[in-house]
Amino acid sequence: MLDNQMNNSRSYPDLEQIFGELFSCLRNLREVNVLKQRYRLEGNENQMHALGRKATLQSIGAKEGITRERVRQIENSGIKNLMRVPLYSTRIDRILDHLENILHEHAGAMAEHHLIAKTLRHIEEANKRASEARYLYFTLNKLLTGRLMMKRENELHEKIWAKNAETTQLLQTAISEIKGFFQRANKPMTIKELGESLKHFSLFKEHEHLIAQHNLENILIASSALDANPFDEWGMKEWTSIVPKRIGDKIYMILQKHGKPLHYKTIAEYIEAYQFDHKKAHPPTIHNELILDGTKYVLVGRGTYALKEWGYKEGIISELLEEV
Repeated sequence: MLDNQMNNSRSYPDLEQIFGELFSCLRNLREVNVLKQRYRLEGNENQMHALGRKATLQSIGAKEGITRERVRQIENSGIKNLMRVPLYSTRIDRILDHLENILHEHAGAMAEHHLIAKTLRHIEEANKRASEARYLYFTLNKLLTGRLMMKRENELHEKIWAKNAETTQLLQTAISEIKGFFQRANKPMTIKELGESLKHFSLFKEHEHLIAQHNLENILIASSALDANPFDEWGMKEWTSIVPKRIGDKIYMILQKHGKPLHYKTIAEYIEAYQFDHKKAHPPTIHNELILDGTKYVLVGRGTYALKEWGYKEGIISELLEEV
């Protein structure tokens, strides 16, 4: 695996450099400007979450002093002329070969965001990685749509790219099988636990390579309905044990994970450390939630709480130990 990563790093085609060459061959500078603006190919933004968010035709038209429809025409003609550049075929083939290698490593089909992340995994500098991601998004969605298979996101899966129809169907079937399994099991699992459970299924017996950890992770990431919690356990997104919706859900997960009574300040520290979301965990808020929800939690010491389901009685821990 390390050798593969090193080879991928060495063979990775620098997209910013490639498109610098291709754009320099376009005679119409307005076409270059429109394409760069439309797909945000220039700038220092490193927000990967904004990937695929194109600039509007109206905003570009306002800058260029032209109508929205004229911007659309220039965008389309720019892409056509880009494909006519003499260097185009050899440069795009390099990019395609690299993407096909990444897809091959992951059973031939991947969620778009996962494919982009894996392709750029060797780039450490955030701004450079974000820039390359924007060029890669542009390449996939405007230049390679006829050479790789794309399936738009739906209730089953995220937007996916695949080598062919067969690998697309296999990924979709695997996602459906795993989703159904989680719905029946009704509990979160690590990838290792999931693999042990799935190896007896006919689909995974027939396609044993799907049980490999990186392939299972790839299937899970491509699913629209599945997600992982901070403890690397997977399950349905709708479960509060996977995506906690309230502070009480986070408190419960922390206590359940650690399996012992904890002080409310320690619980707050753990919530911060596990980074469930971007919300600040304030100790007084945690304490209030523990006090108010007497159906789940029991005070067993000064500021220390346990889950009621563990069988603790309210009181000081030292006193409880004396009773025993």
